[in-house]
Amino acid sequence: GYLYVLVGSVLIGVAIYLAVSFFALMIERKMVIGFVNTLRKSWYTIMFSSSEQVLTNERKADFIAKATYHFPLISLGIDNSALGIIRWSLSACVLLAVGGVGGSGIFMMSLGLVVVSVIVGLIAYFIANHYVTREVASYSQVIKNVSNNLSEFPLFKTFRREFDAMKELDARVDTDTYFRIRRDLWLRYFNKVIYAFVF
Repeated sequence: GYLYVLVGSVLIGVAIYLAVSFFALMIERKMVIGFVNTLRKSWYTIMFSSSEQVLTNERKADFIAKATYHFPLISLGIDNSALGIIRWSLSACVLLAVGGVGGSGIFMMSLGLVVVSVIVGLIAYFIANHYVTREVASYSQVIKNVSNNLSEFPLFKTFRREFDAMKELDARVDTDTYFRIRRDLWLRYFNKVIYAFVF
């Protein structure tokens, strides 16, 4: 009797959790993607309403960088920052509530986990602020450089400036590589450090 009730309660709880998670995720993704699509449409409108004199190769390159790289990053940033904070806050509240019901020992353990997660989040923020923002800026410069070179391709061929264009592109790629390697190194290595302490 009691075992069946316990198992049934657990299964019902899991089913409710999965259903709520599914619909919450669907609503969340619709909101974020809809917002980014609205931004993209606004940028298209601005571009097509511009005159040919205003729409220089530099502005075209800037638009291409935004359309191909910045807008997906906005979606990722909203998901991992604003919505991530909301998800973390709800999880922390549930964890502390469960700890409060389970007694002082479980509550202190739950509180410790919340504190550790805050520390991990702050470290990840400083790493992202130091490396990820620079990597985003450097990769945008790579995209803009490629777009400008394609727009001015006839001039490069006429004045034989292909070598100079490749040299400039290589320099921008080297800068992007520097920040990208350090970003990946710190973020992935920090995960190893967490696993080492947990296990």
